[in-house]
Amino acid sequence: MGRLLLSAIVALAGGPAFAGELTWHFYKDDPNAGALAVVDSDEIESPEPHYPFLLSCSADQEWSMYVSDIDHKELGETIARGDQPTFAIAATTAGKEEKSGEFFPEIAFGQMEGVWEYSSIWDLGLLDHLAGADSIAIRGTGISVALPVKEMKASIAAFKDFCGAVGAGDGEGPDASPDDGSDTP
Repeated sequence: MGRLLLSAIVALAGGPAFAGELTWHFYKDDPNAGALAVVDSDEIESPEPHYPFLLSCSADQEWSMYVSDIDHKELGETIARGDQPTFAIAATTAGKEEKSGEFFPEIAFGQMEGVWEYSSIWDLGLLDHLAGADSIAIRGTGISVALPVKEMKASIAAFKDFCGAVGAGDGEGPDASPDDGSDTP
């Protein structure tokens, strides 16, 4: 009864309810596409789980990162001031925290779950930043969350190997040089 009441309160507050423990999980859809997600352990096999954090890599599409459950009030205030919403990924290793560069995301509203989300492209260097971490957090406009450590290192390592192979296959991955000769990805 208490869990049901908590789920109803969270749903009314505009955020998803997690019945189980959050964990990292590597989804390998086919040999050319996969995703690394933070997901409720009770929803790993669900056809429509909620992902507070997800990275995707594919041989034929841009590699995308999704951060969900953005505080809509802080997001709105930032936009109203004319400021750019940003976020960074902070990885702590042996007590030392290092942040990724700032991401300047696209913003979307996930109607199915009623949450605001960020999306951005990423490259394999991000996994170098995360691979040895003891803990990982997302911090930025409307978000400050510590990601779980359950299955983190093993999932990141498997995903890094997979994306490295997918991106190296035909030069079409996100690390490939643009055809125009510029240095921008």
